[in-house]
Amino acid sequence: MRYWILVVFASVLVVPTVSRAQTEGDLYKAARSNFRQHRYAKAIPLLQRVLKADPRHHSAQALLAHCYRRTGKNEQAIALYKTVLRIYPRRVDLWDNLGVCAFRMRHYNEAVRAFQKVLVSQPKNWSAYRSVYLAYKMQKKYKQAVAILLRALAVAPKNPEFLSELGSLYARMKQFRKAMTYHRRAVALAPKNAEFRYRLGVALRRARLYKEAIAVYTRVIALDSRFVPAYSELATLLAYVGRKAEAVRVYRTYLRFIEKRHPAEAAWVKKRIQELSR
Repeated sequence: MRYWILVVFASVLVVPTVSRAQTEGDLYKAARSNFRQHRYAKAIPLLQRVLKADPRHHSAQALLAHCYRRTGKNEQAIALYKTVLRIYPRRVDLWDNLGVCAFRMRHYNEAVRAFQKVLVSQPKNWSAYRSVYLAYKMQKKYKQAVAILLRALAVAPKNPEFLSELGSLYARMKQFRKAMTYHRRAVALAPKNAEFRYRLGVALRRARLYKEAIAVYTRVIALDSRFVPAYSELATLLAYVGRKAEAVRVYRTYLRFIEKRHPAEAAWVKKRIQELSR
C-alpha cells in the first residue's frame, strides 16, 4: 500500500515540471510565429512570460530584443542584447542590432564599438563601415571618419559611395585637392549618378573653382532634371560670375519646385529674380 502511495506522489510531482517546460516551449513558438508575421505587440508579452518562468532563456531574450528594436524601444533592446552577448559574444547579428539601436539613441561611441565587432568577423560588411563612418561624422570626428573610409576602400577600392563620401569629408576639412580627387574617382565609376556629381560640384564651389562647378551642376541637371539643390547652386554661381540672364532662368525653374513647399525660400528667390532682372 505504501508503495502505491509513493508512486502516486512521485507522478504528481513530475507532471507540473513537464507541463511547465511544454508551456514555455509553446509560448516561445507562438511568440516566434507572431514575430515572423510582424505582430510584435503580441509577441512581447508571450516572451515576457517565457522569461518570467526561465530568466536564462537566451533565445527568448534575443527575440524580445528584436521585438523591442522593431517597436522603437531601443534602450530595452540594448540591455537585452548585452545580456545575450555576454553568453554568445560571437553573435555578429546581435552586435549589428545593438549598433543600430545605439546609433538611433545617439550613443555613437557605443554604436562604433558594436559595428567594429561586426567588422572583425565580416570585413566586407559595407553597412557596418557606413554606420561607423556616420557615427564619427555625427560627432564631427572627421579624422576617424576618414580612417574608417580608407579602411573600407582598402577592401573595396572601386566602391563609388565610399569614394564620394571620402571626398565630401576632405572638402569639409578644406582639403580640396584630395576632395576633388576622390569625387572624380566616384563620378568616373558611376557617371550617371547625379548625387556623386553634385558633391563634386560642391567641392569645386568651395574651392572657388566656379567655372568648373557651373559645368558640373549643369551636367547634374542634365542627368536628373528634378535634382532640386543643383538649381539653387547653379543659379547662385551664375549670378556671382555675372551671367544674370542665365541665373534668372535657372532661378525660375528652381522656384517651380519649391514655391508650394518652401514659401519662405520661394519669397527670397522671387526677390532675387527681381534684383537680377533690373
